[in-house]
Amino acid sequence: MNIFAISCLITAILTIVLAFLVLGHKGKINKLWFLTSLAIFLWTMGLFGSVVSPNERVALFSQRTLYIGTILLPAFFFHYIVYLINVYNTNKLKIKVIYSITLFFLVSSFTKTFINGVDVRNSFDY
Repeated sequence: MNIFAISCLITAILTIVLAFLVLGHKGKINKLWFLTSLAIFLWTMGLFGSVVSPNERVALFSQRTLYIGTILLPAFFFHYIVYLINVYNTNKLKIKVIYSITLFFLVSSFTKTFINGVDVRNSFDY
């Protein structure tokens, strides 16, 4: 396992631990941060899995996980920031549009149009 894979794993573990610590407190802001952290966790675990995959099937699953986190992260983070700076009421339509776009990309991420396969690249396995 290389240093990049180790850093992905450490980031994923710390992110999910902190996410559940924040979730232990009440409030919508904590739930939104939990969702943002969950997306970061999916992203980093997908990246970790892609780097250390023993075969193409596992690498493809890891890439799909990575893309799910990548797709969710901007929507959750935007929602979190809008709520944090107290401009939620004036941005409800934007949030709905962003979640609609996010849903479109989430659904399409499971098609062969979005990702068709994986190849061995550079010093990483896949």
